[in-house]
Amino acid sequence: MLSKRFGKAFDDIPWALKGPGSKFMTVFETIKRDFGHSNDYVEQELGPITLGIPDSKFYDEEERFVKLSQYVFLALSYCLI
Repeated sequence: MLSKRFGKAFDDIPWALKGPGSKFMTVFETIKRDFGHSNDYVEQELGPITLGIPDSKFYDEEERFVKLSQYVFLALSYCLI
């Protein structure tokens, strides 16, 4: 999903910084585990990760995090079933 959304900017990040065991993946797993435990719409901040792209509705350059909505996790859960 992140590769599709951010393309080369995400793909070029070394696996050690985004793969299993990385701080980025640990945060992702925490967000995933907590998903669905609240009916409130909450945008999650996944990072740190430096993509080298400007701010957008999906990325905060200064804080170095990807913005993930519950809708994204809902879509991911349907893909994983």
